[in-house]
This record gives sequence, structure tokens and C-alpha cells, in this order.
Amino acid sequence: MISLMKEEAAESQARAASIWQRASRRWRAVFACALVAICAFAVMGYHPGCEDDGVYLSAIQSDLNPLLYPHDFAFFRLQVQATIFDKFIAGFVRWTGTPVGWSALLWQFVSIAAIIFVCWSIGRLLFSETSAHLAGAAFVGAMFTLPVAGTALYIAWIAFQYTSVSQPAGP
Repeated sequence: MISLMKEEAAESQARAASIWQRASRRWRAVFACALVAICAFAVMGYHPGCEDDGVYLSAIQSDLNPLLYPHDFAFFRLQVQATIFDKFIAGFVRWTGTPVGWSALLWQFVSIAAIIFVCWSIGRLLFSETSAHLAGAAFVGAMFTLPVAGTALYIAWIAFQYTSVSQPAGP
């Protein structure tokens, strides 16, 4: 009877240790992905208002305050009419109370971190070595600002756009 209780206690301790080790590995992976995302963001930089970002930021600001653009608002409305991007970000700004610039910076980082996490997840499926999982994600993060084969398209855009947020979801 006592030996049976000791065996059960040992099994429960082994299960608890196994759960703790798995949770510890997950947190290490999350920390490593966050570190790679910070490095990728630092290398890529943040360029508010460049390229198409001016159109999207204007649409977000117009959603927040329609009186900002009493004339010629159709210019940027036409370009964002098929997306919910501007309304989503404007809703986030209203909900959190953060300024538009800080919200754009936050979502740019979140989208980069999501791309890194997705690359790490793909690496987990392809490779058995844990170092290869993160190496693949870091490799993609290092190439964010390189144009894709003969195009002017980047893996991750240097400005905050709807493609930045939707890219981790896939095509």
C-alpha cells in the first residue's frame, strides 16, 4: 500500500516536472522570438508616413475625426474602401486612447513579431534541432528589407500598412 502511494507520488511529480519543462521551453521560445523581432525591427527601422503609409494614416485619422479632411478625402477613401484596416486601427486607437503614431508603431512591431513567430513555427515542423527553428526565423528577419526577386516588394514593409498586419496570416 505504501509502495503504491510512493509510486503514484513519483508519477505525479514526473508529470508535473514534464509540464514545467514544456512550459519553460515555450517561454524560452517566446522570449527568443521576441528578441529576434526586436532585432529585426531595429534593423528595418520605422518610417512613418513614407510610401503608402501616408494614405493609410490619413484614412485612420479621418475615421477618428472626419473634420480633419473636409475636401479631397475621396483620394484616400478610394484606396482603403476594400479593407477594414483603417477602421480596425481607428477602433484600437479609440479603445486604448493611444495616439495614432504610437498605435501604428505598436502594430508594426506586432506584425513583425507575428511573422517571426510563424517562421519559427514552420522551422519547428521542418527541423528537429531547436537551434534551427530560431535560425530560420532570424534569417527571414534579417531579410525583411530586401526586395523579393526583381520586384519592389519587401517581405515586411518598412511602413505600417494593411499588408504588415495581414502578412503573417498567409496569402
